[in-house]
Amino acid sequence: MAVRGSWRNHVISKIEIVPGRALLIQIEKEGHQWRVLNIYAPNHSFECAVFWDTLEEAVPTSIEHWIMGGDFNMLEDPMDRSGGSLATIQGRKLAT
Repeated sequence: MAVRGSWRNHVISKIEIVPGRALLIQIEKEGHQWRVLNIYAPNHSFECAVFWDTLEEAVPTSIEHWIMGGDFNMLEDPMDRSGGSLATIQGRKLAT
């Protein structure tokens, strides 16, 4: 996650909590501190469980204001990951 424009001047720290998967940025503006957590979660259930456990242990909770976003890779069915099912729109009409 890139910090752009005038927000760069307000960045206190950037910590890559899980390499390539979770970046924590601390920002201070107008006397308030914010933590922005950018997530790119794995989509395999075992890796996902380890990922969320790692985040829970590593992310400090001492700041009141949080923003969290990203790609959580929450799948209902493993087929969703590999191009979807016949009920998924893939740039063409919905299959019947």
